[in-house]
Amino acid sequence: MKHNRRRPHLKNSDIRGACDYFADDNPARRDVIRRTMTRLRCSISTVVSEDEDGWQDYRGYDHFDDDDDDDDEYVDIATPTKRSRTPSSPSLSPKRARTAESTEPRPQSITDITNSLQSLHAQKQKELEAVTNSLDEITASIQAKEASRTNHVNAKIDRLSSNVKAYESEREKILKIRGLVEQQHEGMIMKADHFLQQYTSRLEECDKLIAQANADVLEELDQMARRDFDLRDEKKRLEGRVNEVLEEVRHCSVIGTLMRLGPGGMAKLLGRLEGNGVELVGMAQSIMNETEE
Repeated sequence: MKHNRRRPHLKNSDIRGACDYFADDNPARRDVIRRTMTRLRCSISTVVSEDEDGWQDYRGYDHFDDDDDDDDEYVDIATPTKRSRTPSSPSLSPKRARTAESTEPRPQSITDITNSLQSLHAQKQKELEAVTNSLDEITASIQAKEASRTNHVNAKIDRLSSNVKAYESEREKILKIRGLVEQQHEGMIMKADHFLQQYTSRLEECDKLIAQANADVLEELDQMARRDFDLRDEKKRLEGRVNEVLEEVRHCSVIGTLMRLGPGGMAKLLGRLEGNGVELVGMAQSIMNETEE
């Protein structure tokens, strides 16, 4: 009799024979039973691990059919079917752990470094132009202020000098008049004393005016010297900054040119320099050592 693997039909005699075959008191089949049960457990464990939702209930026993003309009945054993998954059942398949994204920065290429040097060269060129324009403006301002201040100070000094001369001339006149009073009016003591006191007061006033004029001249000259010093100091600072920016521009230009040469061009350049007796790397190292000292 053929047995359908999906719906096997067993006779009662088959079941009894199987029970006798797998009985515990049958020593010949005991080892076979152990191996069979071990494989069965492994198979069941594998099925359960694949689907933990379980199996559906058995469909039950079908009616006994007799495919042959035998009167014995067959037992219909239904094959268990898997229960369909519902959308709400969680998936038990292992999830792959996400790999951590690399946070290391991408290494710069020679092209990136060349572009950075070109950008730095352009920035330094703009800074050089700005500093040069500032230097030109402050130089022109210094020259204009010096010319204006010189004219102003000269006019003020001339005016103060003229005042000093006028005060000195007035003083000489007073001294002459005082001498005449002393000579001609010796008998007129009271009147002479009055005149002497008056002229003495005027002399003191003239002395004060002369001293104040001299102090003003000295103060103006001192202020002019301080302003000149400040402007010259700023001019020196700007000139130094222009030189620094020029060096930075040249540095960026040279480095950018060498980077654009690439490895092949750099090798040719070093070869030509060595052919002329110039070791670029050794010379650069020597200069760096001198700078560190």
